[in-house]
Amino acid sequence: MDNRVSRPNVLLITCDQWRGDCLSAAGHPVVKTPHVDALAAEGVLFQRHYGGAAPCSPARACLYTGLYQMNNRVCRNGSP
Repeated sequence: MDNRVSRPNVLLITCDQWRGDCLSAAGHPVVKTPHVDALAAEGVLFQRHYGGAAPCSPARACLYTGLYQMNNRVCRNGSP
């Protein structure tokens, strides 16, 4: 018998520079996003997501590390 615990297969896709409500899966009446809609249909679509910081690089650092901006020390775009 195989006693290994099965783990979920997770793919985290992060995008910036576009509005989250501009998806047809989120109900936008004009914009058509069939490939992203297919991912949303088979996965999870967060319709009320909040970022840990306003600029994109610090926000991604908060998401990836699980730390607040003051703790991960990425305070602006261009930080190493």
